[in-house]
Amino acid sequence: MRSILDVLVTLDELRRREPAIRAATAATVTAADVQGAAAEFFRYYVLFSEGLATSVGLDGIDTSRAFYNSYYWFERFVRAQSEAHGYDAGLEQQAHQLLEDSPIELDPDVMTEIAERLEQDAAG
Repeated sequence: MRSILDVLVTLDELRRREPAIRAATAATVTAADVQGAAAEFFRYYVLFSEGLATSVGLDGIDTSRAFYNSYYWFERFVRAQSEAHGYDAGLEQQAHQLLEDSPIELDPDVMTEIAERLEQDAAG
């Protein structure tokens, strides 16, 4: 069983690489026209979903870790975007689609831990 601690890249670690992440994801994030706190989380989603992690010095990101990180950061993006602009059913559907189209067999323990972490993040 993998633990979420072995899977997710921390916010602090990502923020230390923010200039490189901004450069690597600029075209996609600009095209999406995402603003505010949601933009930070969207950048991290793009980083992992487009396989850019190694370009910013994050090593050891296999397909499994890339998926879990992209899903986690997309969920953070959806929640921040909803907080700023109201509920968006399309974004919620996209989050569910990520799970349906997962390139890996999802570990239920890791998914439970991610859900718990998302709830903790939302609580503050």
